[in-house]
Amino acid sequence: MSAEPQSAEPLAIAFFGQFGAWTHAAARTAFGSGADYRENSTIAQVFDVVSNGLASFGVVPIENSTEGGVNQTVDELLTRKLWIKGEVVLEISQCLLGLANDLGSIQRVASHPQGLAQCRRWLAEHLPNALQVASLSTTAAAQEAASDARLAAISSPLAAELNGLRVAALYNNLAASDRRYYPLYAKCVELDVPVRIYSTMNYANDRPYDLGHPRHLDQIAMDFPELRIIAALSGWPWVNDLVGLMRRHPNLYCDTSAHHPAYFGVAGSGWEMFIQFGNTLLQDKIMVGFSKDSFALTIPQSVALYEKLPLKDKVIEKWLYGNAKEFLRC
Repeated sequence: MSAEPQSAEPLAIAFFGQFGAWTHAAARTAFGSGADYRENSTIAQVFDVVSNGLASFGVVPIENSTEGGVNQTVDELLTRKLWIKGEVVLEISQCLLGLANDLGSIQRVASHPQGLAQCRRWLAEHLPNALQVASLSTTAAAQEAASDARLAAISSPLAAELNGLRVAALYNNLAASDRRYYPLYAKCVELDVPVRIYSTMNYANDRPYDLGHPRHLDQIAMDFPELRIIAALSGWPWVNDLVGLMRRHPNLYCDTSAHHPAYFGVAGSGWEMFIQFGNTLLQDKIMVGFSKDSFALTIPQSVALYEKLPLKDKVIEKWLYGNAKEFLRC
């Protein structure tokens, strides 16, 4: 809803809730990342702010699939001289956010009671021993998780962006190309921060094996041509697909983490095209990830194994150092 549009730039947008809430995400979907967003504790307050000319537009919920129409919004529309200017349909899918690298490190899960209730089956299956903690809101839970690696929050991808938290397709069963992640990618473009996206097969038998298929990177690279993307783990067993995508997209790179360096040169391992193109057309796009804790190898031992691969000397230097230096703009 809106009053007469103001001429000031950027647009002032009032929304119901806190920064990182789903209404904030809806507002970002409608107006982009460049607007001046202003949080409000009540729906009535959003109407007040717009009515008084303090914001060009207001964003409030009008209906949801679990509780139906939002009566307070309808009541305010009937009594105010404001009009609906547009609608955003936002699919709500809660995400598990945190600083932890794996689920085993999580001891507590915080969220609004409704968020905990919506995810109770997933929590019972994947985090049965984690203590569930009720927070005032999903965004408050995300703020708490930003300072405690043992605490995870059930909240939105936007809350992850605003609080510097990890959100992963493997945890949330959302492929990297799902548009609910797009606010994260847009913010990374704005801040000139690269993203590293899990891009390989997973062995968990409780979720699709191809959540990390490189094909999901294709749409992201098209929609965000300025976003620097690292395809983590190099796409195995879909190595040839990733090679094609790296040729297709100038902003797509990869790393070799979680793969033993000795196997890249073994015939029949599936890495043949990777080595062929990595030694020629893609030599500037591959960065070594040592994963020393996975293979009981020191970094010097790993370097020695990479140096034995059938690569040109100048290419080995790029893989080990030069490409990462260039990509990370060190």
